[in-house]
Amino acid sequence: MKISWGSYHHWQKKTTWSSSTTECPKRPAPPSLTSPTTCVGRTVSTSCTSTRPKTTPSCLYRTRYGVKAKPMYINVVRDPIERLVSYYYFLRFGDDYRPGLRRRKQGDKKTFDECVSSGGSDCAPEKLWLQIPFFCGHHSECWNVGSRWALEKAKYNLVNEYLLVGVTEELEDFIMILEAALPRFFKGATDLYRTGKKSHLRKTTEKKPLTKETITKLQQSNIWKMENEFYEFALEQFQFVRAHAVREKDGELYVLAQSFFYEKIYPKVN
Repeated sequence: MKISWGSYHHWQKKTTWSSSTTECPKRPAPPSLTSPTTCVGRTVSTSCTSTRPKTTPSCLYRTRYGVKAKPMYINVVRDPIERLVSYYYFLRFGDDYRPGLRRRKQGDKKTFDECVSSGGSDCAPEKLWLQIPFFCGHHSECWNVGSRWALEKAKYNLVNEYLLVGVTEELEDFIMILEAALPRFFKGATDLYRTGKKSHLRKTTEKKPLTKETITKLQQSNIWKMENEFYEFALEQFQFVRAHAVREKDGELYVLAQSFFYEKIYPKVN
């Protein structure tokens, strides 16, 4: 099955996207990625909708549109500060994908550092609260900024509802694991990412590095601490899957067999 890499470009911008397939009736428990490789499926539809205007949609963790099999969800997250800074400059200068398109904040020359020092709304810590509510779901508490319950729910959904969640900083490894685990859908994706002419589009232009003062100020926020905790959790989970579920040989990744062992336990003889 051929895929078009263009449909995945937008993860570098919004970084919280989701795709669902009917490849398997059940997603195997992490870190096993063995079962999906034996299933044949087709793409259905994303199960992400928005109940709030002008917000990133949250995922509905259930099947829709008459699909009986449980979809498999995949996603990519990003360092919360890197995501916010990139989006800030994207609204002002756009990216290299459509450089001539006029953006909503075009003409605003204020840097992110200047925005933070002046207490601007576009760089407020509340703007960091995005990836947690996306993974949390549609409960009203998910959108309560700084909610510990929302953070724990997002972690739970990441582990229990997703086949794989990668990070943009290790995007190539994410693609390689998907190709190894779901070859019927992602066959050739790694090579396309490495050599394709459009693999690295949508880079924000005019993005300036932050000062230490700006980073320190953002990191003092409890919102950043929670979003960063979720990001670190996702990163640790991804690295765990990479270390225990696949092996690289001759430049290719192979899915390992499920590594669980069951033995009878006999009582001790006195």
